[in-house]
Amino acid sequence: KTTLARLVAMAIVCRDKEAGEPCGSCNSCQSILDETSSAVEELDAASQGTVDRIRDMIQDAEYEVPDGIGNIYILDEAQRLTQAAQDTMLKAVDNRSIMVMMCTTEPHKIKEALRSRAEEYPIAAPPIDQLVSKLVKICELEGVQHDPEALRIIARMTQSCPRVCIKAIETMSVMGPVDIAAARKFLRFDSYEAVDRVLARIDDQPRAAIDAFDALVDREGAAWVRDAMV
Repeated sequence: KTTLARLVAMAIVCRDKEAGEPCGSCNSCQSILDETSSAVEELDAASQGTVDRIRDMIQDAEYEVPDGIGNIYILDEAQRLTQAAQDTMLKAVDNRSIMVMMCTTEPHKIKEALRSRAEEYPIAAPPIDQLVSKLVKICELEGVQHDPEALRIIARMTQSCPRVCIKAIETMSVMGPVDIAAARKFLRFDSYEAVDRVLARIDDQPRAAIDAFDALVDREGAAWVRDAMV
């Protein structure tokens, strides 16, 4: 979400756009990537989503930035904005004194009056094949030994979340090649299979199910076992 917001901001401030696409290399684009732009500011609404901070944003908008583009704010975790902060932002958005990009996993927590004035861009998980291709490219660029089938397993087990996949590969690569055996171990395949055994036996082989459960709890924490069983 934040990456998309940065790309949109780059498309607004870039001086060398081609067919509307930011060049990604000019000073304006680079300053956004480096978080040094005078026109674009990123805020974490979880810690800076108060009405006082929003008032400061609006007050800052009265002063023109050096490049004359305007004030653009990217708000991460926008659902954490207080109700008073959202009310205060509403008027500034209406008169276009500031441009706000709200990134959130819970858009229903944004007040309807504010949402009705925004364009919404839902972000979905990428298709498995596209994600695996991207992970292969990342591994090649980073010099990580990998098995594409292991990357496919990781993608499926993490519900196609690119961030989680990349973190998993980063962690696994410290121990060695990212192959199927490493993926099975990292993703706890043996433990999930043990959960299957417990659930399969609980009705007609309760003693065997309890023995399997005891062995599982010795290997995994109680909270993990609970969640996996559910």
